[in-house]
Amino acid sequence: MVFAPLTLETLPLVRQLLKEDPRECSEYMPSYTWPWRSKVYTMEFGQSHGCGIYRFHFLGRTYFSIPFGAGDKSAALDELRAHAQADGLQLRLAPILAHEAARLGPGWLVKPLPYSFDYIYRQRDLAELKGSKYQPKRNHIHRFEDLGPWRYGPVNVADCRTVLREWLKDHPQDEELEIELAALDRIFALPDLMGLSGGILYSNDRPVAFALGEEMSPRTFLASYEKALPFVQGAFPMINREFVRHQGAGYKFVNRAAADGHPNLVKAKESYHPVARLHKYAAIETRVRFATPQDADLIVRLWQTSFGDNEATIRFFLEQKLAPDNCLLLDDASMAFFLPLPDGNRYLYALCTLPEARGRGLASEIVRTAINLYFEPLAVCPAEASLVPFYEKFGFRLSAPAIEREVALDDFARRFYTLAANREPGPAIHTSLPTLTYPPLPGYTIPNPLA
Repeated sequence: MVFAPLTLETLPLVRQLLKEDPRECSEYMPSYTWPWRSKVYTMEFGQSHGCGIYRFHFLGRTYFSIPFGAGDKSAALDELRAHAQADGLQLRLAPILAHEAARLGPGWLVKPLPYSFDYIYRQRDLAELKGSKYQPKRNHIHRFEDLGPWRYGPVNVADCRTVLREWLKDHPQDEELEIELAALDRIFALPDLMGLSGGILYSNDRPVAFALGEEMSPRTFLASYEKALPFVQGAFPMINREFVRHQGAGYKFVNRAAADGHPNLVKAKESYHPVARLHKYAAIETRVRFATPQDADLIVRLWQTSFGDNEATIRFFLEQKLAPDNCLLLDDASMAFFLPLPDGNRYLYALCTLPEARGRGLASEIVRTAINLYFEPLAVCPAEASLVPFYEKFGFRLSAPAIEREVALDDFARRFYTLAANREPGPAIHTSLPTLTYPPLPGYTIPNPLA
Protein backbone atom coordinates (compact mmCIF):
# COMPACT_ATOMS: atom_id res chain seq x y z
CA MET A 1 0.00 0.00 0.00
CA VAL A 2 1.42 3.36 -1.04
CA PHE A 3 0.40 6.72 0.41
CA ALA A 4 1.23 10.00 -1.31
CA PRO A 5 0.26 13.63 -0.68
CA LEU A 6 -3.25 14.47 -1.82
CA THR A 7 -3.01 16.64 -4.92
CA LEU A 8 -5.31 18.32 -7.40
CA GLU A 9 -4.68 15.38 -9.73
CA THR A 10 -5.95 12.83 -7.20
CA LEU A 11 -8.98 14.85 -6.06
CA PRO A 12 -11.25 13.59 -8.89
CA LEU A 13 -10.61 9.99 -7.79
CA VAL A 14 -11.35 10.89 -4.15
CA ARG A 15 -14.61 12.55 -5.18
CA GLN A 16 -15.60 9.49 -7.21
CA LEU A 17 -14.99 7.18 -4.23
CA LEU A 18 -17.03 9.50 -1.99
CA LYS A 19 -19.83 9.50 -4.56
CA GLU A 20 -19.85 5.69 -4.48
CA ASP A 21 -19.80 5.69 -0.67
CA PRO A 22 -21.22 9.02 0.62
CA ARG A 23 -19.78 10.19 3.93
CA GLU A 24 -21.56 12.63 6.23
CA CYS A 25 -18.45 13.22 8.34
CA SER A 26 -16.82 16.58 7.53
CA GLU A 27 -13.21 15.31 7.66
CA TYR A 28 -13.77 13.12 4.59
CA MET A 29 -14.67 16.07 2.37
CA PRO A 30 -11.48 17.17 0.58
CA SER A 31 -12.60 20.80 0.21
CA TYR A 32 -12.96 21.00 3.99
CA THR A 33 -9.81 19.07 4.95
CA TRP A 34 -7.24 19.30 2.14
CA PRO A 35 -6.66 23.10 2.13
CA TRP A 36 -5.47 22.91 5.75
CA ARG A 37 -2.97 20.12 5.11
CA SER A 38 0.32 22.02 5.00
CA LYS A 39 0.06 23.81 8.33
CA VAL A 40 -2.09 21.66 10.60
CA TYR A 41 -1.23 18.16 9.44
CA THR A 42 0.15 16.21 6.52
CA MET A 43 -2.69 14.59 4.61
CA GLU A 44 -2.00 11.69 2.26
CA PHE A 45 -4.12 9.35 0.17
CA GLY A 46 -3.80 5.67 -0.68
CA GLN A 47 -5.85 2.96 -2.39
CA SER A 48 -6.62 -0.64 -1.52
CA HIS A 49 -9.10 -3.14 -2.99
CA GLY A 50 -11.14 -0.45 -4.72
CA CYS A 51 -11.26 1.78 -1.63
CA GLY A 52 -9.62 5.05 -0.69
CA ILE A 53 -7.88 5.70 2.65
CA TYR A 54 -6.57 8.93 4.13
CA ARG A 55 -3.40 8.97 6.21
CA PHE A 56 -2.77 11.90 8.56
CA HIS A 57 0.25 12.96 10.63
CA PHE A 58 -0.68 15.19 13.56
CA LEU A 59 1.17 16.06 16.80
CA GLY A 60 3.63 13.25 16.23
CA ARG A 61 0.89 10.65 15.71
CA THR A 62 -0.10 8.78 12.55
CA TYR A 63 -3.69 7.79 11.97
CA PHE A 64 -5.87 6.54 9.12
CA SER A 65 -9.42 6.99 7.93
CA ILE A 66 -11.77 4.06 7.57
CA PRO A 67 -11.63 2.72 3.98
CA PHE A 68 -14.25 4.40 1.77
CA GLY A 69 -15.62 3.62 -1.67
CA ALA A 70 -17.48 0.75 -3.30
CA GLY A 71 -14.61 -1.76 -2.98
CA ASP A 72 -13.88 -4.49 -0.43
CA LYS A 73 -13.56 -2.55 2.84
CA SER A 74 -12.72 -5.64 4.90
CA ALA A 75 -9.83 -6.58 2.63
CA ALA A 76 -8.67 -2.96 2.57
CA LEU A 77 -8.64 -2.86 6.38
CA ASP A 78 -6.60 -6.07 6.48
CA GLU A 79 -4.05 -4.58 4.08
CA LEU A 80 -4.00 -1.37 6.13
CA ARG A 81 -3.28 -3.42 9.26
CA ALA A 82 -0.34 -5.10 7.53
CA HIS A 83 0.91 -1.71 6.31
CA ALA A 84 0.82 -0.29 9.84
CA GLN A 85 2.62 -3.31 11.29
CA ALA A 86 5.34 -3.06 8.62
CA ASP A 87 5.90 0.56 9.65
CA GLY A 88 5.96 -0.35 13.34
CA LEU A 89 2.70 1.52 13.97
CA GLN A 90 -0.21 0.69 16.21
CA LEU A 91 -3.23 0.90 13.87
CA ARG A 92 -5.34 3.92 14.73
CA LEU A 93 -8.51 4.85 12.87
CA ALA A 94 -9.97 8.35 13.24
CA PRO A 95 -12.44 9.79 12.88
CA ILE A 96 -14.90 6.91 12.62
CA LEU A 97 -18.63 6.79 13.36
CA ALA A 98 -20.46 4.70 15.96
CA HIS A 99 -21.70 2.01 13.56
CA GLU A 100 -18.19 1.67 12.12
CA ALA A 101 -16.69 1.29 15.59
CA ALA A 102 -19.27 -1.38 16.44
CA ARG A 103 -18.25 -3.43 13.39
CA LEU A 104 -14.57 -3.53 14.39
CA GLY A 105 -15.17 -6.24 16.97
CA PRO A 106 -12.90 -7.22 19.90
CA GLY A 107 -9.32 -6.07 20.20
CA TRP A 108 -10.08 -2.40 19.64
CA LEU A 109 -10.09 0.46 22.14
CA VAL A 110 -12.64 3.13 21.12
CA LYS A 111 -12.70 6.68 22.46
CA PRO A 112 -15.14 9.50 21.57
CA LEU A 113 -13.72 12.74 20.15
CA PRO A 114 -16.30 15.28 21.41
CA TYR A 115 -14.47 18.37 20.12
CA SER A 116 -14.84 17.01 16.59
CA PHE A 117 -18.58 16.23 16.75
CA ASP A 118 -20.28 17.91 13.77
CA TYR A 119 -23.38 20.07 14.24
CA ILE A 120 -26.36 18.83 12.21
CA TYR A 121 -29.42 20.97 11.38
CA ARG A 122 -32.62 20.55 9.42
CA GLN A 123 -32.35 22.50 6.19
CA ARG A 124 -35.93 23.68 6.62
CA ASP A 125 -35.19 25.14 10.06
CA LEU A 126 -32.25 27.21 8.84
CA ALA A 127 -34.01 28.31 5.65
CA GLU A 128 -37.27 29.36 7.31
CA LEU A 129 -36.19 30.37 10.86
CA LYS A 130 -39.72 29.76 12.13
CA GLY A 131 -40.78 29.72 15.75
CA SER A 132 -39.92 31.63 18.90
CA LYS A 133 -36.47 30.05 19.27
CA TYR A 134 -35.39 31.74 16.03
CA GLN A 135 -36.90 35.14 16.88
CA PRO A 136 -33.47 36.65 17.73
CA LYS A 137 -32.17 35.59 14.30
CA ARG A 138 -35.17 37.13 12.56
CA ASN A 139 -34.67 40.35 14.52
CA HIS A 140 -31.06 40.60 13.32
CA ILE A 141 -32.17 39.95 9.76
CA HIS A 142 -34.73 42.75 10.00
CA ARG A 143 -31.98 45.11 11.15
CA PHE A 144 -29.93 44.06 8.13
CA GLU A 145 -32.85 44.71 5.80
CA ASP A 146 -33.26 48.18 7.32
CA LEU A 147 -29.74 49.11 6.17
CA GLY A 148 -30.92 49.40 2.56
CA PRO A 149 -31.24 47.33 -0.63
CA TRP A 150 -29.63 43.93 -0.43
CA ARG A 151 -29.14 40.93 -2.68
CA TYR A 152 -27.62 37.45 -2.69
CA GLY A 153 -25.56 36.57 -5.73
CA PRO A 154 -23.21 33.87 -7.05
CA VAL A 155 -19.68 33.56 -5.75
CA ASN A 156 -17.18 36.07 -7.07
CA VAL A 157 -13.61 35.55 -5.87
CA ALA A 158 -12.74 39.24 -6.01
CA ASP A 159 -15.68 40.14 -3.80
CA CYS A 160 -14.88 37.27 -1.40
CA ARG A 161 -11.39 38.68 -1.00
CA THR A 162 -12.87 42.14 -0.39
CA VAL A 163 -14.99 40.73 2.43
CA LEU A 164 -11.93 39.02 3.93
CA ARG A 165 -9.85 42.22 3.84
CA GLU A 166 -12.59 44.15 5.64
CA TRP A 167 -13.20 41.28 8.07
CA LEU A 168 -9.52 41.20 9.05
CA LYS A 169 -9.65 44.81 10.26
CA ASP A 170 -11.59 43.60 13.33
CA HIS A 171 -9.73 40.29 13.75
CA PRO A 172 -6.05 40.46 14.77
CA GLN A 173 -4.14 37.71 13.02
CA ASP A 174 -2.77 34.80 14.99
CA GLU A 175 -1.39 31.45 13.86
CA GLU A 176 -4.80 29.77 13.67
CA LEU A 177 -6.30 32.59 11.62
CA GLU A 178 -3.31 32.59 9.28
CA ILE A 179 -3.91 28.89 8.63
CA GLU A 180 -7.58 29.53 7.82
CA LEU A 181 -6.71 32.38 5.48
CA ALA A 182 -4.14 30.24 3.70
CA ALA A 183 -6.78 27.52 3.21
CA LEU A 184 -9.23 29.99 1.69
CA ASP A 185 -6.50 31.39 -0.51
CA ARG A 186 -5.83 27.90 -1.91
CA ILE A 187 -9.51 27.48 -2.69
CA PHE A 188 -9.85 30.92 -4.30
CA ALA A 189 -6.84 30.17 -6.52
CA LEU A 190 -8.64 27.24 -8.20
CA PRO A 191 -10.98 27.89 -11.14
CA ASP A 192 -13.67 25.53 -9.79
CA LEU A 193 -13.18 26.50 -6.11
CA MET A 194 -12.54 22.76 -5.45
CA GLY A 195 -16.12 22.00 -6.45
CA LEU A 196 -17.59 24.29 -3.80
CA SER A 197 -20.74 26.28 -4.47
CA GLY A 198 -21.92 29.31 -2.59
CA GLY A 199 -22.87 32.93 -2.72
CA ILE A 200 -22.14 36.48 -1.68
CA LEU A 201 -24.38 38.82 0.28
CA TYR A 202 -24.46 42.48 -0.75
CA SER A 203 -25.79 45.48 1.14
CA ASN A 204 -26.15 48.68 -0.88
CA ASP A 205 -24.09 46.94 -3.60
CA ARG A 206 -21.22 46.35 -1.16
CA PRO A 207 -20.11 42.75 -0.47
CA VAL A 208 -20.53 42.06 3.24
CA ALA A 209 -20.53 38.24 3.55
CA PHE A 210 -19.89 35.01 1.68
CA ALA A 211 -20.45 31.28 2.22
CA LEU A 212 -19.15 28.12 0.54
CA GLY A 213 -20.15 24.47 0.77
CA GLU A 214 -20.76 21.20 -1.06
CA GLU A 215 -22.87 18.06 -1.14
CA MET A 216 -21.91 15.33 1.31
CA SER A 217 -24.67 12.90 0.37
CA PRO A 218 -28.05 13.09 -1.35
CA ARG A 219 -29.59 14.15 1.95
CA THR A 220 -26.86 16.35 3.55
CA PHE A 221 -25.11 19.55 2.49
CA LEU A 222 -21.89 20.73 4.15
CA ALA A 223 -21.46 24.41 5.04
CA SER A 224 -17.68 24.61 4.81
CA TYR A 225 -16.78 28.31 5.08
CA GLU A 226 -18.75 31.39 6.18
CA LYS A 227 -17.52 34.92 6.73
CA ALA A 228 -19.54 38.08 7.46
CA LEU A 229 -18.48 41.60 8.41
CA PRO A 230 -19.05 41.91 12.17
CA PHE A 231 -19.88 45.63 12.02
CA VAL A 232 -22.76 45.05 9.56
CA GLN A 233 -25.63 44.10 11.84
CA GLY A 234 -27.44 40.98 10.76
CA ALA A 235 -25.01 40.07 7.99
CA PHE A 236 -24.14 36.66 9.45
CA PRO A 237 -27.69 35.35 10.03
CA MET A 238 -28.68 36.69 6.60
CA ILE A 239 -25.83 34.98 4.73
CA ASN A 240 -26.53 31.79 6.64
CA ARG A 241 -30.23 31.86 5.73
CA GLU A 242 -29.73 32.75 2.07
CA PHE A 243 -26.91 30.25 1.62
CA VAL A 244 -29.05 27.43 3.02
CA ARG A 245 -32.07 28.54 1.00
CA HIS A 246 -30.14 28.48 -2.27
CA GLN A 247 -27.25 26.00 -2.03
CA GLY A 248 -29.01 23.83 0.57
CA ALA A 249 -32.27 23.55 -1.36
CA GLY A 250 -33.33 19.93 -1.87
CA TYR A 251 -31.33 18.57 1.08
CA LYS A 252 -32.85 17.40 4.34
CA PHE A 253 -29.91 18.29 6.56
CA VAL A 254 -27.08 20.82 6.77
CA ASN A 255 -23.80 19.86 8.42
CA ARG A 256 -22.01 22.93 9.82
CA ALA A 257 -18.95 20.94 10.96
CA ALA A 258 -17.42 21.00 14.45
CA ALA A 259 -16.58 23.83 16.82
CA ASP A 260 -13.23 22.28 17.87
CA GLY A 261 -13.90 23.35 21.44
CA HIS A 262 -13.80 27.09 20.70
CA PRO A 263 -16.34 28.70 23.12
CA ASN A 264 -17.48 31.39 20.68
CA LEU A 265 -18.00 28.85 17.90
CA VAL A 266 -19.88 26.54 20.25
CA LYS A 267 -22.18 29.39 21.26
CA ALA A 268 -22.78 30.41 17.64
CA LYS A 269 -23.54 26.87 16.47
CA GLU A 270 -25.79 26.13 19.44
CA SER A 271 -27.76 29.33 18.78
CA TYR A 272 -29.08 27.73 15.57
CA HIS A 273 -30.49 24.76 17.52
CA PRO A 274 -28.93 21.65 15.97
CA VAL A 275 -31.12 18.57 15.78
CA ALA A 276 -28.12 16.28 16.37
CA ARG A 277 -24.38 16.05 16.88
CA LEU A 278 -22.50 13.61 14.68
CA HIS A 279 -20.49 11.56 17.15
CA LYS A 280 -16.97 10.61 16.07
CA TYR A 281 -14.45 8.25 17.59
CA ALA A 282 -10.84 7.15 17.52
CA ALA A 283 -10.20 3.40 17.52
CA ILE A 284 -6.87 1.78 18.44
CA GLU A 285 -6.09 -1.88 17.81
CA THR A 286 -4.67 -3.02 21.15
CA ARG A 287 -5.01 -5.40 24.09
CA VAL A 288 -5.30 -2.41 26.43
CA ARG A 289 -8.78 -1.64 27.77
CA PHE A 290 -10.54 1.13 29.67
CA ALA A 291 -11.13 0.61 33.37
CA THR A 292 -14.70 0.67 34.68
CA PRO A 293 -16.11 1.08 38.22
CA GLN A 294 -16.22 -2.74 38.37
CA ASP A 295 -12.40 -2.68 38.28
CA ALA A 296 -12.15 -0.73 41.57
CA ASP A 297 -10.85 -3.68 43.60
CA LEU A 298 -8.25 -4.49 40.93
CA ILE A 299 -7.09 -0.86 40.80
CA VAL A 300 -6.81 -0.76 44.60
CA ARG A 301 -4.64 -3.89 44.53
CA LEU A 302 -2.40 -2.54 41.75
CA TRP A 303 -2.07 0.85 43.44
CA GLN A 304 -1.42 -0.47 46.95
CA THR A 305 1.11 -3.04 45.75
CA SER A 306 3.01 -0.45 43.73
CA PHE A 307 2.78 2.70 45.85
CA GLY A 308 1.73 1.58 49.33
CA ASP A 309 -1.09 4.14 49.76
CA ASN A 310 -3.94 3.30 52.10
CA GLU A 311 -7.21 1.99 50.66
CA ALA A 312 -9.28 4.98 51.77
CA THR A 313 -7.05 7.34 49.73
CA ILE A 314 -7.31 5.19 46.61
CA ARG A 315 -11.07 4.69 46.81
CA PHE A 316 -11.63 8.39 47.36
CA PHE A 317 -9.54 9.08 44.26
CA LEU A 318 -11.57 6.57 42.22
CA GLU A 319 -14.90 8.00 43.41
CA GLN A 320 -13.85 11.48 42.36
CA LYS A 321 -11.67 10.92 39.29
CA LEU A 322 -12.37 7.62 37.51
CA ALA A 323 -14.09 8.36 34.19
CA PRO A 324 -15.03 6.16 31.21
CA ASP A 325 -11.91 7.07 29.24
CA ASN A 326 -9.14 8.08 31.66
CA CYS A 327 -7.73 4.84 33.09
CA LEU A 328 -6.07 2.15 30.98
CA LEU A 329 -5.60 -1.47 32.09
CA LEU A 330 -3.63 -4.31 30.53
CA ASP A 331 -3.83 -8.01 31.49
CA ASP A 332 -5.22 -6.97 34.89
CA ALA A 333 -1.59 -6.44 35.86
CA SER A 334 -0.68 -2.93 34.72
CA MET A 335 -2.50 0.42 34.73
CA ALA A 336 -2.18 4.18 34.37
CA PHE A 337 -4.47 7.19 34.66
CA PHE A 338 -4.61 9.95 32.04
CA LEU A 339 -6.38 12.80 33.81
CA PRO A 340 -7.81 15.74 31.82
CA LEU A 341 -6.22 19.05 32.81
CA PRO A 342 -7.99 22.44 32.66
CA ASP A 343 -5.74 23.60 29.81
CA GLY A 344 -6.77 20.72 27.52
CA ASN A 345 -3.77 18.45 28.13
CA ARG A 346 -3.72 15.14 30.02
CA TYR A 347 -1.65 14.15 33.05
CA LEU A 348 -0.16 10.65 33.14
CA TYR A 349 -0.51 9.43 36.71
CA ALA A 350 -0.05 6.23 38.74
CA LEU A 351 1.57 4.12 36.01
CA CYS A 352 2.36 0.79 37.64
CA THR A 353 2.70 -2.96 37.11
CA LEU A 354 2.41 -5.85 39.55
CA PRO A 355 5.87 -7.19 40.50
CA GLU A 356 5.20 -10.64 39.04
CA ALA A 357 4.23 -9.13 35.65
CA ARG A 358 7.19 -6.79 35.23
CA GLY A 359 9.59 -7.27 32.35
CA ARG A 360 6.81 -8.08 29.87
CA GLY A 361 6.51 -4.53 28.48
CA LEU A 362 3.00 -3.96 29.84
CA ALA A 363 3.64 -0.40 31.05
CA SER A 364 5.31 0.43 27.74
CA GLU A 365 2.29 -0.84 25.82
CA ILE A 366 -0.03 1.30 27.93
CA VAL A 367 2.04 4.45 27.32
CA ARG A 368 2.35 3.71 23.59
CA THR A 369 -1.42 3.15 23.34
CA ALA A 370 -2.15 6.37 25.21
CA ILE A 371 0.03 8.37 22.82
CA ASN A 372 -2.01 6.99 19.93
CA LEU A 373 -5.37 7.17 21.70
CA TYR A 374 -5.47 10.71 23.06
CA PHE A 375 -5.41 13.68 20.73
CA GLU A 376 -4.44 15.92 23.64
CA PRO A 377 -0.77 16.45 24.57
CA LEU A 378 0.34 14.24 27.48
CA ALA A 379 2.31 15.42 30.51
CA VAL A 380 4.06 13.48 33.25
CA CYS A 381 6.05 14.34 36.39
CA PRO A 382 8.37 11.38 37.08
CA ALA A 383 8.78 10.84 40.81
CA GLU A 384 12.39 9.78 40.35
CA ALA A 385 15.11 10.91 37.96
CA SER A 386 15.74 7.28 37.00
CA LEU A 387 12.30 7.17 35.33
CA VAL A 388 13.04 9.99 32.88
CA PRO A 389 14.75 7.72 30.26
CA PHE A 390 11.71 5.42 30.29
CA TYR A 391 9.45 8.27 29.11
CA GLU A 392 12.04 9.73 26.77
CA LYS A 393 12.08 6.53 24.68
CA PHE A 394 8.45 7.27 23.75
CA GLY A 395 9.23 10.82 22.65
CA PHE A 396 8.52 12.66 25.92
CA ARG A 397 10.87 15.58 26.39
CA LEU A 398 11.71 17.76 29.37
CA SER A 399 9.49 20.84 29.22
CA ALA A 400 10.19 22.30 32.66
CA PRO A 401 13.06 21.35 34.98
CA ALA A 402 12.58 20.38 38.59
CA ILE A 403 12.11 23.68 40.38
CA GLU A 404 10.70 24.30 43.82
CA ARG A 405 7.24 25.81 43.36
CA GLU A 406 4.06 26.22 45.36
CA VAL A 407 0.97 24.35 44.24
CA ALA A 408 -2.44 25.54 45.41
CA LEU A 409 -4.90 22.87 46.57
CA ASP A 410 -8.56 22.69 45.63
CA ASP A 411 -11.12 20.81 47.76
CA PHE A 412 -10.44 17.44 46.15
CA ALA A 413 -6.65 17.75 46.37
CA ARG A 414 -6.83 18.86 50.00
CA ARG A 415 -8.95 15.82 50.93
CA PHE A 416 -6.74 13.49 48.86
CA TYR A 417 -3.51 14.66 50.47
CA THR A 418 -5.14 14.59 53.90
CA LEU A 419 -6.03 10.93 53.45
CA ALA A 420 -2.64 10.07 51.95
CA ALA A 421 -0.59 11.78 54.69
CA ASN A 422 -2.96 11.16 57.62
CA ARG A 423 -2.79 14.85 58.45
CA GLU A 424 -4.31 18.10 57.26
CA PRO A 425 -2.06 19.78 54.67
CA GLY A 426 -1.47 23.51 54.63
CA PRO A 427 -3.12 25.83 52.09
CA ALA A 428 -0.53 24.75 49.51
CA ILE A 429 2.13 22.15 48.92
CA HIS A 430 5.56 22.48 47.38
CA THR A 431 6.78 20.35 44.51
CA SER A 432 10.13 20.00 42.77
CA LEU A 433 9.21 17.40 40.14
CA PRO A 434 10.19 17.96 36.50
CA THR A 435 7.58 18.08 33.74
CA LEU A 436 7.92 15.97 30.59
CA THR A 437 5.45 16.27 27.70
CA TYR A 438 4.54 14.53 24.47
CA PRO A 439 4.73 16.17 22.05
CA PRO A 440 7.34 18.54 23.57
CA LEU A 441 5.74 21.70 24.98
CA PRO A 442 8.63 24.03 25.91
CA GLY A 443 8.15 25.71 29.26
CA TYR A 444 5.00 23.80 30.16
CA THR A 445 4.39 23.11 33.85
CA ILE A 446 1.53 21.40 35.68
CA PRO A 447 0.17 23.70 38.40
CA ASN A 448 -1.99 21.06 40.10
CA PRO A 449 -2.32 17.68 38.38
CA LEU A 450 -4.88 16.37 40.87
CA ALA A 451 -7.22 19.40 40.79
